[in-house]
Amino acid sequence: MKNLIIFLFAGLLHNSSAHLQAYVGQCVFPKHAVAHDGNLRFTAAIPVFRTADVASEPTILQDFAPFRIADVDNGLIQLLEVPGSDHQNPLAGKVLGWVNPADFEEEDMRNCL
Repeated sequence: MKNLIIFLFAGLLHNSSAHLQAYVGQCVFPKHAVAHDGNLRFTAAIPVFRTADVASEPTILQDFAPFRIADVDNGLIQLLEVPGSDHQNPLAGKVLGWVNPADFEEEDMRNCL
């Protein structure tokens, strides 16, 4: 029984990383809500890690902007800055950092071009 549980757990871990790997290249946007004044607000603070390790020192995401998924590691996704609708983002193509995929929702690719 113990071996069966270990086997099933290992299968779940492999499946979740394979599932995330399928999203490399996709466009995502931070989860948000509309405040009473009509402005967007984050549903929760979103930590951004320098490495794919939640033990590393995080910063908190400040921008409501779309991002592209560049890589997947350790259950986290690596985000890239995108040009934006006006194509004026000087950081386009640069790595933002590593985040929890549960803090983001998938967007149409046109939002990342």
